[in-house]
Amino acid sequence: CEFDLTGLEYISGDALGIYPFNNPDEVQDIINILCFDNDVLVNIPVHAYNPKPTGTSISLFDALLRYYDLKSVRGDLVKVICDSVTNITEKKKGEKLLKDGLNKNNITLTRYLSDHEVIDVFMDFPSHSCPPQVILINLRPLQPRYYSIASSPCMGLSKVSICAAVIRYTLHEMQRTGVCTTYLQDRLTTGGQVPVFISQNPDFRLPK
Repeated sequence: CEFDLTGLEYISGDALGIYPFNNPDEVQDIINILCFDNDVLVNIPVHAYNPKPTGTSISLFDALLRYYDLKSVRGDLVKVICDSVTNITEKKKGEKLLKDGLNKNNITLTRYLSDHEVIDVFMDFPSHSCPPQVILINLRPLQPRYYSIASSPCMGLSKVSICAAVIRYTLHEMQRTGVCTTYLQDRLTTGGQVPVFISQNPDFRLPK
């Protein structure tokens, strides 16, 4: 991928940080499973990057699309979901997962978290009654992705290129995709804009 970096500068060894959007189809699947409305308003997260939305709230759809990690599950999310389930079978499953607490010594929970994404938790415990804002508080922030710059500043500082393998995989018999690589490959159109920044790496420089 090639980016126009007008206004930014880099030197050899720096990395390009990219703020990706989640897959909108995956966001919609989550909202559908939760039986929420796309347009329900939630608080703008404190970790929202610039340019930030105006006002104090945004739609649930936009919040999940831009600001929350839908791949890596926090144990806290599992707990708040399990604490609110009404189905007896789900309640017993949650009690088994959380029997040894949220620490890393809970092998059962650690294994569950290692091969489940956010949507899987909602599918495993559909009888929960957590409101949208409680769910968001217990999600991880969507972190920027860092890619080594494959181009040389000697060829011009206004453009930068990166190389990345597109990630697609199967988990629990469902087709999944990487966050940033499929965002760049499948959803970002030519001429489209994406929030980026230069991540300086003073310890990785060409010898003088």
